[in-house]
Amino acid sequence: MRSCLSITAKLLALLFALLFVVTTILVLFLFNVEQQYFNSNTYKEALRERRVYDRISELAAQQVVYSLSYNPCIYNPTGCDINPYMTGSPELSACLQDELGEQAVADIGSGHRAPTEDEASSVAACLDQFGQAPTEEPPLPGSQEFIRKLAVSDWQIIFANLLPPDWLQLTTESIIDQVFVYVNVASGQLSIKISLVELKTRLASEPGLAAFKQILSAQPPCTLEQLEIIKQAATSGKLDQIPLCRPPEELVTAFDSQIRAALGLVAGQLPNEVDLAQPAGSGSQPPPAGDDPRIMLNRIRIMVRLGPLLPVALLALVTIFGVRSARDWLRWWGIPLLSAGLLSAGMALAINPLVNWALLTYVNPRLSPSPLTPELGQTLIALLRSLATPLAMGMGIIAGGLALFGAALTVISFLVKK
Repeated sequence: MRSCLSITAKLLALLFALLFVVTTILVLFLFNVEQQYFNSNTYKEALRERRVYDRISELAAQQVVYSLSYNPCIYNPTGCDINPYMTGSPELSACLQDELGEQAVADIGSGHRAPTEDEASSVAACLDQFGQAPTEEPPLPGSQEFIRKLAVSDWQIIFANLLPPDWLQLTTESIIDQVFVYVNVASGQLSIKISLVELKTRLASEPGLAAFKQILSAQPPCTLEQLEIIKQAATSGKLDQIPLCRPPEELVTAFDSQIRAALGLVAGQLPNEVDLAQPAGSGSQPPPAGDDPRIMLNRIRIMVRLGPLLPVALLALVTIFGVRSARDWLRWWGIPLLSAGLLSAGMALAINPLVNWALLTYVNPRLSPSPLTPELGQTLIALLRSLATPLAMGMGIIAGGLALFGAALTVISFLVKK
């Protein structure tokens, strides 16, 4: 009878030891996910590590120009009201078939596949020659058409003058902090406020003047009639009446003070602070407590934080059913701890390769083609890779500690007498 009870106790101890190993791996993963990804510093560090703030003027400039010329009908014709491959003008259809071939036009037009880069260039050339796709944005009205004349280098200079990296970093990190305050505190409404004081100051001073001159330099030369209008508008200080053309440099220099004053008037109309959550309806009442997903999210996070108690409880059950001596204790603790630590460390080492595989397999193909420039898309992928590293490191450090502790107990168990 005593032997039967002893065998049963050993089997139960073995079962709890196996459960300890499995739950420890799961708990370590979830615990580190909660610790890393609900911490604003994780995202701030990823942005700093990838030097996004130093490159944001370049990335934003490329994105603006790309967005102005991006035609979704080239890549996703079935999503357009009128399919340019199937229902375009006879001239457009003939051009597409000459450039791509009848089978390629049928495959792309039906949405069976997306065009290659060379095919997309050919399609864009046909659309430029024989009419744009019907879903393309119409030309911008009035003086706003000037933005289509600005090249990437022009936008980059404008952004660099008005949005310096240090201000962008300060503003972005403030936005991240405010979002996590909203997520972590299950009360109140979402409010994402940013200060525009420095932007207004730069717009009304030398950086604003430099940005305005850059816009003028990209425009066609002024006619005599436009020059006369510019002189009258600059004298009255009404910047909105100035036609957007490229006047002689000496004329621009002569009216520097008037242009600064007009830019100051424009800056004065901007608010000192804006709430980015306002368009989403921040002025409305917060959702009822029972409908707020943050409450359930915070409950789950509390359970995850308490998760380490489960492996501790299982280890206590292993002790109750399996330990009968000091050597038993060393082995019944050492081997499960060593196993859990090694397996968790292996999982930590696999996180980065798995994330890279997932990004290359599922995310990267969806970024080409897309409304994002290739450079911005690759920057986003790089940021996702950077976000995987803290999880792998946090889990690896704890797993390494468990493995070392378990190895020490196991080795000592072979050195002590029963």
